Order: sequence, then structure tokens, then C-alpha cells
Amino acid sequence: MAEPESGGSTDDFAPMGYHPGIDGLRGLALLAIIVYHSGAGWAPGAFLSVSTFFTLSGFLITGVMLEEHRRAGAISLRRFWDRRLRRLLPASLMAIALIVVSAAFLADNAQLARLRGDALAALTYLANWRFIATGDSYGASFTSPSPFTHFWTLAIEEQFYVVFPLFVAGILAVARGSRRVLAGVLGSLVVASLAWSTLLLARGASIDRVYFGTDTRLAELLLGALLGIWWTGRRKPLGPGVRTAVGVAGPVVLLVMLVLWGTASLRTEAFYRGGLVVYAVGTLVVILGAMQQGSLLHRVLGFRPLVRVGLVSYGAYLIHYPILLWLNQHTGLAAWVRLTIAVPITMAAALISAKWFEMPIRQRRWFVGRRAPIAAVAGLVVVAALVAGTTLLVKPAATFDFAAAQEKFNSPEVEARGYEALAQYERRQQAVLASTAPRVAAFGDSTALVMGLQLDAVSEQRTDLFITTGGATGLGCGLLTEVERRARGEVARPPDDCLNLVDRWRTNSTIQPADIAVVLLGSWDVLDQRPDGRDRFMAIGEDPEFEALMESRLRESVDTLLDHNGMVVLTVPLPIESGRVEGRSPPQPWPESDPKRMVAFEALLRRVAGDDPRIRVFRLADGVDPNADDRSIRPDGVHFTEAASKDFAVWFAPELVRLHVERTGAAFTAFLPANSTASIPPGAAPPGVAPTGSSLVARP
Repeated sequence: MAEPESGGSTDDFAPMGYHPGIDGLRGLALLAIIVYHSGAGWAPGAFLSVSTFFTLSGFLITGVMLEEHRRAGAISLRRFWDRRLRRLLPASLMAIALIVVSAAFLADNAQLARLRGDALAALTYLANWRFIATGDSYGASFTSPSPFTHFWTLAIEEQFYVVFPLFVAGILAVARGSRRVLAGVLGSLVVASLAWSTLLLARGASIDRVYFGTDTRLAELLLGALLGIWWTGRRKPLGPGVRTAVGVAGPVVLLVMLVLWGTASLRTEAFYRGGLVVYAVGTLVVILGAMQQGSLLHRVLGFRPLVRVGLVSYGAYLIHYPILLWLNQHTGLAAWVRLTIAVPITMAAALISAKWFEMPIRQRRWFVGRRAPIAAVAGLVVVAALVAGTTLLVKPAATFDFAAAQEKFNSPEVEARGYEALAQYERRQQAVLASTAPRVAAFGDSTALVMGLQLDAVSEQRTDLFITTGGATGLGCGLLTEVERRARGEVARPPDDCLNLVDRWRTNSTIQPADIAVVLLGSWDVLDQRPDGRDRFMAIGEDPEFEALMESRLRESVDTLLDHNGMVVLTVPLPIESGRVEGRSPPQPWPESDPKRMVAFEALLRRVAGDDPRIRVFRLADGVDPNADDRSIRPDGVHFTEAASKDFAVWFAPELVRLHVERTGAAFTAFLPANSTASIPPGAAPPGVAPTGSSLVARP
């Protein structure tokens, strides 16, 4: 992404002279990224081509700076940053503006909710740290990608461009121009970056933290810088022996890189424990091969169409991702068709931008001299104003905050502000203490969390009908915790909080025993899972050994609840559709979306319940209108919307109490119709509790 400067005459060896093979390598890496982002599945490992860009950038900008230091005896930071400013900022500002404007018409609610923050992070080249901060949230895994996702790479590069020249200039000044000292310091930083990545993973950091972090990706940039130090220190071309070795090794390494682009997985931890560094070393070999006149790599990567793509790779990179994203969200086209449409549009836009916008600025035909910084500041202000104005005019609907809900559920706090609020709270507490209605507690995953909060809201209106009392839920938790799980093709372990979930069930039940303990699990249990100590992934409904393990864990959990609660209601969730976003189904269904797996999970619940009158199995599907549009019920294919969960809680509450009455024969008739002594009719809504009117839940 950095452009080398030509230098030297035809009689001199000019290490950083123009090499078309470098642009060809850049073009090849760009095409791999576009295929990766298309979702076609042809290049699942092409995320590695970003590493190629990093190493290329480190090599090129280090070479440019050291060539200047050799000629002038110093590095002009002002000139360096001026070149970077002219090269990177104009196209970036244009892309950010176009993405924001298009998002106002094309983005879904989740994307609009974070549009301002994502755009400003892209504008300030902090996108990678923003995605680290927001990507670990539970809700983020069920939402659409940001149209600014690809800006994380530009953020790392720009942070590098700001700090690295200062660092190099400082080291050379202190070391009196010694390149060996500079190489030694950079080599130490490579080792430090690799060690830091390994330490973060050992301490439980997510792969996303290592993947997006400037500190953890620094080694790839610095390896390129080390090659730049070695290459620019030469006064003559490589000797025949080295040229032959590079000429042979280069094509082999490039072939290995292509194989990795077609087979590797982003979630393979080995890449973040040194694999990316090894890959970067391979990139160095390819760079050397591409620069050797007459070599096979020089001819292959110097293929003119590939070089042309590389010359506009920066602009193409900026614009390709939102084009693919909008095509995916708003068309039913197959991935290869979207790719066929996106590539020519991307290249045409990049060529137009390069000729009529980027090149005039880079060649100082626009904003000459001291006006460039002023124009840059003005551009930043204008785009920031556009971001602010657009996000003020286009307001998204409120989104559900799972983390806040979990904190509220597990550690409820009263916000009684003012006399009336405090009085209302005290009245409810008195009603709870006086009520003889059955106590209900929710246990399970995020579905239990959402339902538990809505049951609590219904109970607040009618404490004489039922009372919610505690419970324990965990985001991302299933029955098994000592496993690896495969969701949407990506492998990860359950959150650490899940390890002690059953202990929290026991503790909560001991402190606040309930008449009815409602268990909602299943969404995570239908995934492919590999228990610790096993060498393969298993799935419910497909592997008897795995089902036996799950059944044993469920029996243990139910016995824990029965020790302190009157009865346990095992709830069968709706079949999930993994990968659905804002009501849009994924191009291809994932294995965990097979309805047969949820059928097998229901069978597991019924085996555990057996004939024990204290355990009942309840199907959520009995309360959903089969004719309702499921996009408005579960837009992510798993969780109820707030409106649907409210309606469902209104329907679900009397059903739970009916089960309690049937089991105990208690004289609790608040739910019964007037002048009736019969059992509670299914679907009877609590008197005085009005449904939301969304017509999503079937009621008589």
C-alpha cells in the first residue's frame, strides 16, 4: 500500500527502483481478499493475504526511508507524512463518505445502530481497536457485519506509518546511522510481538483480540522492515547462487501461500502462536523472487493485468467490501454471481478514482504545498459532519443489550429516584412478601435470560398471580462446558462464565428456592461439539456416545434444581437457523440448523423427565403462531425480539402456573375463568395483563 520511489540511473543498482512484480503480488493478494469477502467459500484462508500486505508495506516504507537516509544523511519526517497523507487520506475520505450515505438507505438496524461509531473509528484510523472492543459482545455475533469492517487493516497500517518513522529516525540518530543496531532493535520487537500474542492467548484472550491488534500484528510489518534494511544496504544485485535459490524457492513458497489461501481457517490458533510470522517469512521470499529480473516469479507476478490491479489496489480495497456486503444483504444472488458483479464495479470505481481523484492529489496538481494540510483538515471536518448529520437523520430502533440484561438479571439493582419511584418499589416488595402465588425462576442460556426478564415484567403487574425469584443464566452457555463448539464453521470454546453455571444454579436455588424452575437450553447444544479428550466433533442425533454424555450432564443439572425447587420445567426451544441476520437467511444452511437436531434434543429432555411428576417438558412451539412471519419473531434465527418475548411471556406465565397447579393440586385459582373450578385452560392470559398486540403468539 506504500509506493516505492524510483531512484538511481540505469548504470547503478537501485534497490528500491520500481518492480512490477511487487504490484503484481499486491494485485494477487487483493483479488484473494475480494474472493474471501464474497462468501463464495473458494478461499477461506485468504485472510492471510492481509498479512502479505502488511509485510509488503513494512518492506517498502522502510526501503524508501533508508534510501533517503543514504542519499541525504537524514529522514525527512515531514516529507514522509506528506506522501502518506496524499496517498491514503483522499481516497479514504471519499470511501467513508460513500459508505455512510449508502448505509442510510441500505444498512439494517444493527448496522445503523453502530454506524456513527464505526465511521468515526475508520475516520481516525482506530477501527481495529473499536472492533476489538465491540466484537467480543454476545449480541455482536448475531448481527450483520459493519460496512467498515475492512478498515481495520488500514488502521493498523496508518498507526504504523505514524509511529514507525519516528522510531526509525530516533534509532538511527542515537546509533549514528547504524543499520545493524536498527535491525537488532526491530528483530527484538518481532520476538516481543510474537511472545505477547502467545501470552494473550494463554491468558484467555480471544482470537479476535490477537487478529485485530496492532501490537500482535506488528511482527509481520517489522519482518518486512528487516528485509528493507537488508535490501537497501546492498550495493550490487544478488549473487548467482542466491538468485538461483530465490528463483527456485519463490514459486514454491507462492504455491504454498495459494494452497493456504484455499484451505486455511481464520480460527486456527496456530496462526496466532507463530504461524503468521512463518507466513510473513514466506512473503519475504516471494518479494525477493518478484524483484529478480528474468525469474519465474518476476514473469508471473509481472503479468500486466495483475500489475494493473495492483496499481489500483488501495482504492479497490476501500470500495469492494461495502459493494459485496450490500449485494449480499439485498439480493438473493449466489455468492459467485455477487462476485461476478462486484469485481468489475470495484475495478471500474478504483480506476476512475485513481485517474481523476487520487493521482492529481498525489502528483500535487491539487492542494499544492502548504494547502495540503489545510485541505486534509477540511476534508476530515466535512466527512465527520456528514457522519454526524446522517446518523442524526437516520435513527435505528433500539437494540437489545445482552450484557446489560445479564447484569440486571444476575445482580438486580433498584433505581428508585424520587419519592414516587421509591414508594412504588416499596409497594411491590410488600405485595411480593404477602403473595402466596407460586415462585418462578429461570435457568439456562440467553433465551432463558430474555424470557426471565419478560416474566419478571409480567409479575410486576400481577404479584397475586406469580412471583419471579432469581434464577441463573449465562450468555453462550449450553449443557457441556468442557468442549470446543463449531458455530457457522468457526470453532471456539464456551465463555469462561459457563464453567460454573450449574454451581450458580445450586447457589441461587439454595438462597431463593422456587416452586417452578424453568430451564431453557438447546440453542448451543445442537452445535457440532468436541468434548475435551476426544479427537472428533460430534452432534446430537448423530452420535449415541455424545448423547449419553449430554444426558448425564442434564440429569445432574436437573437433580441439582430438584434439591431445592418444587418442580423443573424443561423447555424445548424452537429449531434455530444459524447465520440468520435481520431476518435474512444465510446463502447455505449450517449443519446446526437441521431441525432433526432439535427433535433429538427434545427426545433427550423427555428421557430425562421420564415419569417423574416433578419434571415436565414444555414445547415453546406450542405458543407460536405457525402462520406468523418468523423474521419479526426471531430475526437472528435464535432470540425472540423484545415485542415477541413480551407476548410470549404473557402466554407462557399461566401455562407455567397451570403445570404447578396440576402437580400440587394447590388451591390457586387466580388464573381460572369466573365461576369455574376446572383446571387452568391452556393459553389463558393473566387478567389485567395486556398483550403487546404484535400478533406473534397464538392465543385462543
